[in-house]
Amino acid sequence: MTEEGALVSSGNHELLVEGTHFRLCSSKTDCGGLRKTDGTLVLECCVFDECHGEGGDDDKLGTAMGASDSQLVCQSVLFSACWKQA
Repeated sequence: MTEEGALVSSGNHELLVEGTHFRLCSSKTDCGGLRKTDGTLVLECCVFDECHGEGGDDDKLGTAMGASDSQLVCQSVLFSACWKQA
């Protein structure tokens, strides 16, 4: 378990995540697998499997992944058994 998730990126740049399987990722806040702030996030052919967060605002950011103040492009993304820990 990490403070912010398995992959965290911020800044006005593009992050391309392609063909990636996030498995059993967790964070002490939200977005156990992936979090992007500012810039652009492109997700292609990715799986989030059993990823979860233990807090944070899940109205804005998800428990498996999230992007804020970002442009988001998703294609062929699968979420399986992702939850928010109470």
